Amino acid sequence: NHSFFARLGKQDDTINTAPQFETLDPLRRRLFNNSGGAVGYDAVLSPTLTNSFRYGFTKIDENNAGLTNGNYTTFRFISPYEGQGSSFTDTRATPTQNFVNDLSWFKGRHTMKAGTNIRFTRVPKNRFQSSYLTATVNPSWVAGIGRRNMPGSAFCTVPGCNLPAVATGGQAGYADAWLNIIGVLSQATQRANYNKDGTPQAPGSPVAREIASDEYEWYIQDAWQLRPNLTITAGVRYSLYSPPYETNGLQVAPTISMGQWFDQRVANMQAGIPSSASQIVTFDLAGPKNNKPGFYAWDKNNFAPRLAVAWTPAERLVIRGGYSKVFDRVGVGLATNFDEGFAFGMSTQISSPFGGAYETNPGARFVNITTMPPTMPAAPAGGFPQTPPRRAGIITQSIDDTLVTPSAHMTSAIIGYDLSRNYSMEVGYVGRFGRDMLVRRDLAMPLNLVDPASRTDYFTAAQAIIRAAQAAGIGANSAAGAYAGLPAVAYWENIFPGAAGAGLTATQAITRAFMQNGPDWITALYDMDTACAPACSKFGPYAYFAEQYDSLAAISSIGRANYNGINLTLRRRFSDGVQFDINYTLAKSEDMGSQVERGSGFGNFSNGGSTTGFLFNSFDPELNYGTSDFDVRHQVNTNWLAELPFGQGKRYGGGVSNAVN
Repeated sequence: NHSFFARLGKQDDTINTAPQFETLDPLRRRLFNNSGGAVGYDAVLSPTLTNSFRYGFTKIDENNAGLTNGNYTTFRFISPYEGQGSSFTDTRATPTQNFVNDLSWFKGRHTMKAGTNIRFTRVPKNRFQSSYLTATVNPSWVAGIGRRNMPGSAFCTVPGCNLPAVATGGQAGYADAWLNIIGVLSQATQRANYNKDGTPQAPGSPVAREIASDEYEWYIQDAWQLRPNLTITAGVRYSLYSPPYETNGLQVAPTISMGQWFDQRVANMQAGIPSSASQIVTFDLAGPKNNKPGFYAWDKNNFAPRLAVAWTPAERLVIRGGYSKVFDRVGVGLATNFDEGFAFGMSTQISSPFGGAYETNPGARFVNITTMPPTMPAAPAGGFPQTPPRRAGIITQSIDDTLVTPSAHMTSAIIGYDLSRNYSMEVGYVGRFGRDMLVRRDLAMPLNLVDPASRTDYFTAAQAIIRAAQAAGIGANSAAGAYAGLPAVAYWENIFPGAAGAGLTATQAITRAFMQNGPDWITALYDMDTACAPACSKFGPYAYFAEQYDSLAAISSIGRANYNGINLTLRRRFSDGVQFDINYTLAKSEDMGSQVERGSGFGNFSNGGSTTGFLFNSFDPELNYGTSDFDVRHQVNTNWLAELPFGQGKRYGGGVSNAVN
C-alpha cells in the first residue's frame, strides 16, 4: 500500500560566441550547470483514503562569462582588440523548491480531494556590466568636438596650426582621427554601486542581488456522481503569492504610490491643473527586509472556483461543460528588471565634464588598457532617501505598485456524438476572458490637459489646428504670413497667450510650431513645454511633461483579453489498422497588448518595430483593444496513424519467425 520513487537530473553545457577577432577567445561563454531532482510517496491509507506527496528541487545555473575583468579604456569607433568593454560576466541561479500534496477520499458517489502546492524561489544574480571604471577617447566630448586644434581653426594654438586648413567636408573625420592618434581619454566615467547604508562598493565588485518569492496554493473539490450518466465536479482553489523581495534588503522603491501618482495626474489633467503640480518622486529603502512596504501589496483575494459537468443523456451522446478561474504568477521577472534599470540610488554613472580642453592635459592620455586618467570623477555620496533630478530628461522604467494578480475566466461546452462504424464527432465552444492583464504604459505621458474655459482637451485642440493648416495647404517650410488667415482656437488663446506676437495670434504661432515639426508633433509640444519655444503655457514650463521624467514606462495590471473559439472534430477510432483526427477551429482573440511581460518596459519596441505591448494612450487604454497579434481565425489540423501490412498476421510476411518479426 506504499510506494516511493526518486529521480535526479543534471545538465552541463557550454555555448561559445564568436571571438572579437580570429585566434582570440570567444567574446562570451554561456555555461550551464543545471540540476534537479524529485521524490514521491504514495500511500493507500485505507480502502477509502489515499495520499500522494511530491517534492521537487530544480536549479537553473547560468554563467555568462565575458572577457572584461577590470577597468578598461576604449577608442571610439575602434573595436577593442581583446573584447575589453565588449562583453561582461553575469551569473544567475534559480533554485526552486516545490512541495505538492493531494489527499483523496472516496465516499459513496463522492470522490473528494484536497491538496496544496507550495513553492519557494530564490534568484541569486551577479552582474558586472556596471562594476568597472572606464575611459574613452571620445572626440565629441572635448571643446569644439575635437576641431579647436585643427588646422584652419581660429582656436588652434598647437604646432601644426599653420598647415593647410582642413576642408569642411573632412573636419569630422579629422577630429576623430586626431583624438585617437594622440590618445586623449576625454570621457572618464565613474560607475558606482552602493550598499544600502550608502557606502560605495569597491570598483570591480559585482552587483549582487537575490530576488525571492513565495507561493502558496490550497484547493478542495468534490466529484459527485448524481446518476450513472451524470457527474458534477466542483471545487475552489486559493492562491497567495508574495510580492518579490530582495533577501538582503538591497531593495528600493518610490516613497509614493506610482499608480496613485498617475491617477492624480489624470485627475489634475481633467481639472485643468498642470503636470508641474504633481508630487516629486523620491526613493527609499523598501521591502520586508527593511521593514517597509515592497514593490506592491499582497493580493489576498485570489479565490478560483471551478465547476464541471459530464452528462450522457443518450447512449451515443455526451455533453460536457465547465467553468474555472485561474490566476497568473508574476513578480520575480518584474523585480529583476526594476533592479537592473530603475533602482535609483543603488547605482549611478557620472562622467568627466563635457566640453573640456582635454587635449592640453598630459594626464588625460592613454597609457594602457587599464590605467584611468586623473580626470575620473569621484563617486558621489550615497544614502537614502534619494530624489531623481528635475528637468533632466530622464527616460526610464518603474514598477506600478497598484498591481493585482492577473486572472482569466475559462469556459467550455462540448457535445460529442458516436456516428457508429468507429467514427465520432465533437462540436465545442472554448472561451477565455483575461482580466487585470499586464500591459505596458507610460506613467509620465504628457498630459492631455483640459482647458476648463473652453472645455477642450489638448488632443482635440492640436488636431484642430493641424487639420486647419493642412486644409490651407500650409507645410513645414511655409512663411509666417501663410498662417495669418487661420482662425483662433480658444484652447490656444487661453492656455498659451504668450505665444501671440510678430503679427500672429497665439493659435497661429502655435500652429506654425506644430507644422515646422510635423509629423513629429510631440517635439513641438516638448519645445513649448520645456524650452518655452515659441512660448510656455500660462502655467509656466512642464505643464504637460512630468518634471522628473520625459517617459516612465511601467507594467500595470489594467489590461483585458478575450478569446472565443468553436471547435469541430471528426475522429476515427483505431480499426482495420487506421486511426485519425480531423480538427477545425474558428476563433477570434482580442486584447490590449500581445507582448509578454518579461523584458524591460521599452523592450517590446525592438520586436520588429511593433508597439502593441505598449499603450499608445495611457489615458484611454481601451483605444488599444483590438485583434491580438497572434490571432488565427481559421485553423485546420489532422493527425493519423496507419498500421503497415508487414509481419505476423499481416498481408506480407505473415508467417515469419518471432525473431524476424
